[in-house]
Amino acid sequence: MRLRNVLCPWPESDWDWPGQAYEGVDQVLALAPVALQPPGSVLLWSAATTDVLSQDRFVDQSRRTPLATAARHGLGYAALIAAAVSPDIVTSRNPDNIRWLCNVAAALHERAAQERQLRAASPAAADHRGRSTSVLLNRS
Repeated sequence: MRLRNVLCPWPESDWDWPGQAYEGVDQVLALAPVALQPPGSVLLWSAATTDVLSQDRFVDQSRRTPLATAARHGLGYAALIAAAVSPDIVTSRNPDNIRWLCNVAAALHERAAQERQLRAASPAAADHRGRSTSVLLNRS
């Protein structure tokens, strides 16, 4: 499913952690975006006036559409951005795209670090660490 080029403001009512990527960013310019069905957290929404075209037919009209998502992968996160947001022609028209990309990387890094700390502090993790230590001690 393809969309036209769209300007993507962060929805004011959305307070999920990916909103951190919009700190200091008014909007992201997305060139040739593709609508996603997100399995994870949405990092980039289209404007609420977006129409989705599939095989030359409009399949969805006038609603926000996910264009970038992030999901946990191993000990970190994987992000998918289904639009051109970093070519020179795009960033020269909308320099906020570079700030958004840097903010996305920082937010994903921070989120992964927070989750690692939570896992390390959990009783299950402490129990697991104790067992693996005793296994290592028994082998030596």
